[in-house]
Amino acid sequence: MKNKGFTLVEVIIAFAVLTLFFGGLFSLYSSGSKMGNSTMWLQTITNQLKSCARQINTSIRKSSYPSLLTFPQKIMENKSDCFRVQYYNGKLEAKDCPELTSNSNFGKIFLITTESTPAKTGYSSNENHDAEMIYHIFSLAKNGDLTYSKYQDSESKDSFTDSFTKTIPGSATGIYKTTLVRNVESIKCERKDENRSSETEPQPIQITINCVMPRSSTSRSEVAVGTPNVEIMALK
Repeated sequence: MKNKGFTLVEVIIAFAVLTLFFGGLFSLYSSGSKMGNSTMWLQTITNQLKSCARQINTSIRKSSYPSLLTFPQKIMENKSDCFRVQYYNGKLEAKDCPELTSNSNFGKIFLITTESTPAKTGYSSNENHDAEMIYHIFSLAKNGDLTYSKYQDSESKDSFTDSFTKTIPGSATGIYKTTLVRNVESIKCERKDENRSSETEPQPIQITINCVMPRSSTSRSEVAVGTPNVEIMALK
């Protein structure tokens, strides 16, 4: 009785069929995995972008000039340029930004707002106090991280004038810092003059944040629009 076996041609054909089968199976798995990763990334980035837009809007709405209350019933505002809302004018690409090398490093700042509590003088000694200020600083790093930093400072009630200039944050104390959004490709900042009905009306700022998934063409954008209580100016 002769032993029956497979010919070389049959083995090659069987191997080819198995290769096609497993290749298709891997391709299906790979596509499903990519789709799952893309969906998860979109969900994460969407949440981050919405949270970031809220923080930007809130910080812009809280903007205010430092003011001094003196007795009896006098109010003075310090409207120096350093206390305006400062913003990057145009489109900022992450690849053009500095590296975020330390906790005190910002990368490239694209928005600064100042929130102040008035100073008081001329009242009873226990009521008098200096002006307290909170600086809200938003920046973009080369790696695509959009960070938010909060600094606290004060201005003496005894030296409160309209003429002084201030470097922000300068010697202020850092009290909070976090990464709001990752995988940011670009940020576009622009003033929305068409939304003003008069020159005296506050001028809105629109900030468009665009994120791109690493090694993918999947992207997501979010727009934050805020109207400050002070004048705005382009960062120098």
